[in-house]
Amino acid sequence: MDAVSSILLRYLLQHRAVAVEGIGTLHTVRSGARLLPGQRLDPPRRMPELAETEYGDLPLTEIVAAELAVDSVTADGLCRRWREEAYAGAEAAGLSAGSMLLEGVGTIEADPERGTSFFYADPLFLELLNPLPAEPLVVPSPARRSTALVPAPGNSPRTGGRPRPRRSRPRGKNPHNYTVSFFAVLIVLAALGYLCYYLWKHTGLFSDFLPR
Repeated sequence: MDAVSSILLRYLLQHRAVAVEGIGTLHTVRSGARLLPGQRLDPPRRMPELAETEYGDLPLTEIVAAELAVDSVTADGLCRRWREEAYAGAEAAGLSAGSMLLEGVGTIEADPERGTSFFYADPLFLELLNPLPAEPLVVPSPARRSTALVPAPGNSPRTGGRPRPRRSRPRGKNPHNYTVSFFAVLIVLAALGYLCYYLWKHTGLFSDFLPR
C-alpha cells in the first residue's frame, strides 16, 4: 500500500478528519443502534463519508509531512503524485472523470452532471472500522422471553416439562413401628435378665431372695 494511503487509512481508523486538498474532508460518523421492523436491532457503527472541508480540518499534506518527517515541499509532491495515481486508477476502472480510487480506503465517484461526489468505502476498511457484526441482531419479543424463562405450572425445568410427582404424606401411623418397638422391649428385658442372673451367680447380691 502506498505510504500516503496507509497514513490516510490509519487516521480514519482513529476517527480523525483528514482534508484532502481539492477534494474535501474524509471523516467517520457514528450512528447509534436502531430498532428495525421484525424485532431486529441494527448495531451501532461508524461510517466514513466525504464532506466539505471546514476550518480546522487538518490537511493531508501536513499529516504526511509530520508522519514521514519531511518538509512541506516533499509532502506536497508525495500527495500530488498520490492523487494522480488515484485519478488514473479510477479512469482505468471505467469511472467518470474526476473520480478517485483510494487504495485500501474506498472510491470517490464524481457525478459531473450534478457537480457532486460520492464516497464508497472499501469493504475491508468497513470491517476494520466496525469489528462487530454488520448484520442486524434478532431481539426476542417479551412474550418469547417469558415463555422461555418461566416454566408452565406443574412442570419441572429439570425434567424437560414432565409433571413433578407429588409427595404423599402418611395419613396414619405406620404399623411396622409397633413391631420394632416390641422387639426393642424384648431385647431390653433379655439384657436385664442376663444381668440379674450374672449378679446372682457370681455375687451374693440376691442370696436373701433367691438361694443358690
